Amino acid sequence: MARKTTSLLVGLFALLWGGHASGAGLGLGAHYSVIHSQSTDDNSSMLGAQVRLRGAVIGVEGAIDYRNEELGNDIELKSWPVSVSLLVYPIPSIYALAGLAWYNTTLDFPANSAYDDDTQSALGYQFGAGVELPVAPKLKLTGDIRWQFIDYEFDDIPSSIGKVDADSYSLNVGVLLYLM
Repeated sequence: MARKTTSLLVGLFALLWGGHASGAGLGLGAHYSVIHSQSTDDNSSMLGAQVRLRGAVIGVEGAIDYRNEELGNDIELKSWPVSVSLLVYPIPSIYALAGLAWYNTTLDFPANSAYDDDTQSALGYQFGAGVELPVAPKLKLTGDIRWQFIDYEFDDIPSSIGKVDADSYSLNVGVLLYLM
């Protein structure tokens, strides 16, 4: 019974993966994000690197990003999330995604401040949808919207900063070079 189940799962994966299908392969690239947090009216931006391993229907994306945002009063918010997402391509150029990310964030106070710098790490999740459009045989442009959910627990936040709410959505554009 276990052998039949394993064979069925391998066959299903091979069918969904479609390794020889158009668009399948390993892609490396960069992306730019505009982020809108639910706790502020201001937008911030983030740069990052991404790698995608995709088949005809299923793909996996790994990404690392960096964001440095001025909060006022010489206080900076620095964030560097590392994420992994599952991508599902119902048609070759459109995908849905869901994933997890390890969010690392530092509140950096000025040297003469009564507050110490505070770094938090937390697991969050994201979901979204996007497009992957070919511009050359191995070069694709990407664009998507992602909703991110995370709960930080900074202890000593000055009232001048307000609540640090990391729930947000982002609009992302990028480029991928497929190596194979």
